[in-house]
Amino acid sequence: MIDPVTAFAAIKSGHSMLMSAVKAGRDLSQMGTAIQKWANGESALQAKAEAKKSSFFSKLSGVENSAIDEFFHKKQQDEMRDQLRECFMLYGKKGDWEQLNSFIAKERARLKEQYVREEKRRQMWRDIGKATLIVSLFAFAVFLFGFVFVQSNEVAYYDIN
Repeated sequence: MIDPVTAFAAIKSGHSMLMSAVKAGRDLSQMGTAIQKWANGESALQAKAEAKKSSFFSKLSGVENSAIDEFFHKKQQDEMRDQLRECFMLYGKKGDWEQLNSFIAKERARLKEQYVREEKRRQMWRDIGKATLIVSLFAFAVFLFGFVFVQSNEVAYYDIN
């Protein structure tokens, strides 16, 4: 998963490459790198936004600054998307915009699935850690109880004799 700053830079780079390529009359099949940059950037930002919504820490911490930055990045991203759509409508072939959007949707689904798998793996390791901690605490409590019991029996034995 890439960070939001890198994702936004990829979107800007992909946007400029797509704009120039579409204006030059290139076909979508010739713009693979630019499309990949744009799609990966958008998908990463979307996955990060969804992760942030469901994050426990985002609810506890003050996220106003990052929310403001995220808002302006989203606004700028929407403007770039509108420019691209207009450019595709003016210079592109019929169906290119829809094809690009379907590719981006597939990439989003792939990254979301990848995020879900990573989150499940993290949760599994957290659960294993919690279980290990509980078992360790229980073992320590049993050891401590046994130690105190043995010590009290020895004291009682010496008191009797």
